[in-house]
Amino acid sequence: MVVEDTLKTLVERRSVRAVAQVGSAGTPLAWAGSLPQLLVVDRKVQTPTREMQDGMVLHLFPYAALEEGQLPVALLAEARIVYDPTRLLTRQASHLPAADPKTLQKSARALLDRIQLNRQPDFIQALFVARQVFLENVLPMHLSPAQHFVSDCRFPEYLQNRLSLTQPRVLSALNELFALRHPEEASLLLAATRGLSLTQQEKRARIANEAGFAQGSIFYLRQESTRIHQEALKQWAHLPAPRRERLSQLWGLERSPLGWVAVNLVREFL
Repeated sequence: MVVEDTLKTLVERRSVRAVAQVGSAGTPLAWAGSLPQLLVVDRKVQTPTREMQDGMVLHLFPYAALEEGQLPVALLAEARIVYDPTRLLTRQASHLPAADPKTLQKSARALLDRIQLNRQPDFIQALFVARQVFLENVLPMHLSPAQHFVSDCRFPEYLQNRLSLTQPRVLSALNELFALRHPEEASLLLAATRGLSLTQQEKRARIANEAGFAQGSIFYLRQESTRIHQEALKQWAHLPAPRRERLSQLWGLERSPLGWVAVNLVREFL
């Protein structure tokens, strides 16, 4: 009922211009860790945001993102449209935009060229940027629009199914950048979340690990701990040693390439 009530509230809100269900919840692909997810286009939203509300994930976008065709292909590919008075969302979901390699390469190079390595935290930041560029710029060049998907806890396993035969080099880069070659590490990362305000993330990652998605569990905790605690890099040298060690473990700093090694790994695809 929570989902139905939320949908009713959103549709009745005048600023909301489109709503769609996404993700695996409520589909034959649902699993123990599936959460209801909604794509919401709202005139009051200024920048794309992801929020958790009442056990649901809300992907919030400004109206300009819909009007200018800037919604993520992964969300469009899975959109089960609930409300779309302008029919813009329906048209875009029916004709998924193909990635423009030149545009992706240009924006990727712009991000990588801004990297400067002057202090130890800069080498870690370079890894974060390399991971972002790989996910947002490199992968779209190797996936057809229909192959895009919404996933967090099963992301590596999904890619394995889609690219193992055609793009083994891409999968190898994913495993190296995110340090996914040691699935036994999943249980250790669950313990490393303690004291870092990652209670909900730990619960989801534990469900994924118990369901057989060890790499997905690791990937999810890498991404979520980075999203929530990246600001800690500003005080990296002054953090208490136990906190720095837990973040280092969650981020995979002992197993991942850092600095120019990470950057050059991504540059090979550009």
